[in-house]
Amino acid sequence: GLLFPFNNSLILFSVLIFCLAVASAINVYPEKLPIKNFSFNDSAKHALGLAAASLAFSVGALALLSFGFKIYLADVYAKQSLAAQDVEARVEKLNKAISFFPYYDAYYVSLANGFMALANKEANGGRDQDKISEYAEMAIGSGKKAVDLSGAKASNSESLALVYENASFYRKGTLELAEALYKKVMELEPQNPSANFRLALIEMARADAANDEKGKTDYINKAIKRYDEAIAKKPDLADAYYGKTIAYKKLNNMDEAITQLEKANSFAPNVDYSFELGSFYFNRGVAQTNISPEETGGGIAARNNDINNAEKMFLNIITAVPNHANARYSLALLYKKIGENDKTREMVKWLLENLQTEQEKQAVREQFPGLY
Repeated sequence: GLLFPFNNSLILFSVLIFCLAVASAINVYPEKLPIKNFSFNDSAKHALGLAAASLAFSVGALALLSFGFKIYLADVYAKQSLAAQDVEARVEKLNKAISFFPYYDAYYVSLANGFMALANKEANGGRDQDKISEYAEMAIGSGKKAVDLSGAKASNSESLALVYENASFYRKGTLELAEALYKKVMELEPQNPSANFRLALIEMARADAANDEKGKTDYINKAIKRYDEAIAKKPDLADAYYGKTIAYKKLNNMDEAITQLEKANSFAPNVDYSFELGSFYFNRGVAQTNISPEETGGGIAARNNDINNAEKMFLNIITAVPNHANARYSLALLYKKIGENDKTREMVKWLLENLQTEQEKQAVREQFPGLY
């Protein structure tokens, strides 16, 4: 949802223009708008009624003006939160916005995300468990408030579910709460693939926590099913294909893992997918051959389709990103494996000239003795 409920300045300006227009119409066209003049001497009832009406109008106008000004201030602080330099300042501004207008769900969604960011920051820094728990609880409380204000709004239920999911690192039982909310989102928005995707991630988290292989396998298979449900709703959902890649890799089914990563890379081509796919090709290609070093210039593998595909992926990466050291290092390993030492030396030379630290350069020298 939007962070701002509406453009308050525009509304106030519109009200002012309307009042001016009415006043002008009365002044310019009095014959069109006849006015009945009353005198306080006409009737005591008229005088009393007029006073009461005037008082009610004044009180109402002041209340409306006060309410509008509070909304305006909330709007100002919400905008300032977006420009805040750090998450602490962002949370502070959002709290001020809510203090002036505590009825807008999007403020609480943003505040929940802010508190969860503070929890993660503390977990990676000071690691004060009390602070981490406090921030996580405040994130959950803000997310609940957003859901309470919005009723059956799927996006807020999904936001709270994500907060629960992240809070699982700091509080037990929140994965189950997240799961229930994602299922609620599926009911509210049956064609939205996001909930299915997040449920798959929950199953993968359970697989990582499982103590026995059967339990891990069962959770991973459940995750694959959830990924497939998400893909059925959005066939080009690259993240779901990548999720299946990780799942099949954990099941040691590298052929299927490669197939899924190929699909992910086709729908959302990027350097990370390409590099990982190249690594998968390389490992499978090397595993397919087992030859003596004498057969191919000291290498232990021969070229095949997978090794050729791996080379192509890495070369495409350094064409697009010439300083991609990992791709050049992988090419050096690939050429060493197949005994193409001139190409190995070319890559090693680049690494020794461009790596930033002496420690990195020494690691390359140790990996490629006699090839630099």
